[in-house]
Amino acid sequence: EAKNNRMKKLVLTLVLLSTQIQAYTSNDHILNSTVQQAERGDLDAQVTLGNAYLFGELEQEVDYHKSAYWLKRAADQGDAASQYNLAIQYFRGFGIEKNLEQAFKYYKLAAEQGHPEAQIQLALRYLYGEGTAISLDNADYWYKQAESHADQDLMQYMDEFKQNAQQIKQQANS
Repeated sequence: EAKNNRMKKLVLTLVLLSTQIQAYTSNDHILNSTVQQAERGDLDAQVTLGNAYLFGELEQEVDYHKSAYWLKRAADQGDAASQYNLAIQYFRGFGIEKNLEQAFKYYKLAAEQGHPEAQIQLALRYLYGEGTAISLDNADYWYKQAESHADQDLMQYMDEFKQNAQQIKQQANS
């Protein structure tokens, strides 16, 4: 009976190990297939890979350089979320050289498509003159666009904008 129990444990261990190997192989296959699709210009595959490397999804390590590579391809095809995420990478210098003008460009592209986080970020860039000239009119415009569909996650940026816009306007009038 002890021999039977050991045999059952061994069989169970082999089944579990086999399942893990199949899952690993399956994930590897999915990733390779996604890369092939992305290389052929498939927007969804490019977004998937950009996000996988940006956020460590699909069992991938975070890799900002690879993320920027795939997000740029998706952003240049017009994907607003990719434009926004790429703008952050340019703004912070994650995986690519920090470039405020490129960050501004991609924030603006996403904002023009109605991306609320990009709209408030664009308002802040106009307010601070980061990647563009200071423009309080444009800052106000984009703030109002973001405000029209702001959620709780945007409130910290909305509050930052309000406080700093007031100070900058007072300084401009002094």
